Amino acid sequence: MSSNGLLHDGIRYWARRSPEKAAVVLDDEPPLDYATLERWSDGIAARLQTMGVVPGDRVAIAAANCLAWPAVAVAVLKTGAIIAPMNDRLLGDELAYLAGYSEPRVIGADDARRALIEGAGVTVPILPLETVEGDRGGADAGWAPVRVDSESVALIMF
Repeated sequence: MSSNGLLHDGIRYWARRSPEKAAVVLDDEPPLDYATLERWSDGIAARLQTMGVVPGDRVAIAAANCLAWPAVAVAVLKTGAIIAPMNDRLLGDELAYLAGYSEPRVIGADDARRALIEGAGVTVPILPLETVEGDRGGADAGWAPVRVDSESVALIMF
């Protein structure tokens, strides 16, 4: 295994060095700082693992721009899984095609995309993005991100 750092190591670094510095800024939302992103993504990662996500799995994200989107993306990396983003403008059949092609273990979706995905007959478990707000407190004590080889695939773009 390569000893190079992983993408989520950068979030952890900045969460320790400048915890209150903005990590994500989105329109009229309050900025998401590094400490919150670090803690929140830990909580989401732990939940993804309870949904069966293991290193090398793909986790799709189908949602409009929101602060939960980057938190879920970082969480996916912390499980050792691969982010498979889906364009939020796709229709149900297009989302179903991508789900069939990428074979995600879980799809993180907002309510609008969730309805389209389920309406298209996709049976992959869905993590509703509207529910991840409850993970902002982080993971249980003792939880740690999965370490994978730094040359492992982290993102599949369609």
